[in-house]
Amino acid sequence: MRLIDVTDLVEFLQRQESVSGVQRVVAEVAPLLAGTTPVILDRGRGVFIALTDTERVHVVESGARLGASSDRETLANQANQILERARTASPVTIDQNTILIFLGAL
Repeated sequence: MRLIDVTDLVEFLQRQESVSGVQRVVAEVAPLLAGTTPVILDRGRGVFIALTDTERVHVVESGARLGASSDRETLANQANQILERARTASPVTIDQNTILIFLGAL
């Protein structure tokens, strides 16, 4: 399984700012990595949670890639919902066959 960490992007979108720097790299590269599953770190439990298809499309592919400036409030609300869901969602199983990609700061 191939996973890509988009935690930094999702947390950044909460602040209703346009993505730049590391977040821009994640927003532009993540959708291009076919076969990867976007995940976020639930910091409270220390586990990774997979984004749903809807979350992936709205936040990673459509939202941030097109520029958070188009509707920052909506993207911030979606980011908040993702992080809230992560608190109780089932974690992704990571084993020796998992590739976890980090494009930004750990």
